[in-house]
Amino acid sequence: MDFNLVLKKRRSIRMYKDAAVSDELIEKVLEAGRLAPSAKNGQPWTFAVLSKDKKDKVAAIMKGYFPEKGMEDFTPRYAVTSKYTARTILHAPVLILILRKYAPFGELLKYTDLLSIGAAIENMCLQAADLGLGSLWIRDTCYTEELIMNYLGLQEYELVSALALGYAANDPSPVARKALDEMTLRL
Repeated sequence: MDFNLVLKKRRSIRMYKDAAVSDELIEKVLEAGRLAPSAKNGQPWTFAVLSKDKKDKVAAIMKGYFPEKGMEDFTPRYAVTSKYTARTILHAPVLILILRKYAPFGELLKYTDLLSIGAAIENMCLQAADLGLGSLWIRDTCYTEELIMNYLGLQEYELVSALALGYAANDPSPVARKALDEMTLRL
């Protein structure tokens, strides 16, 4: 597919068909992340691929962030989206966790690492779109990161983000974008 078409076709997909994604396609998405540029060639990312029971357990942990009905009233408004994201994860056949290994002096490079990891995630989203897959870049895992990482036995990693992956069950319209001149300073 033409690169400009891929850029325009990529959407945040929240509804998925009940269809498995082949290991070959998952590998292509992971490879796109691996090839992303990173500051000082640090390549600070690790990818954990989850499906079926493990993926569903992560969604259950996220939904459990709201133990009682009405808990939303005592939760920051932005965190309430976690329960909706959990529903998306349940419908997606694949969940890729994007991890950063805790390391000595890691905090000095954290901001740099996170920018690099963002590039890897965007590469993965664009590759998914090029392969006819839908994806959703997820950060709502942050509210239950410790529980998720304990469940998976991955305490030596930081859960930076996640990526839901599958065949889109809908074709959402593009969201409104600011005009280029609204976000460009010409000095």
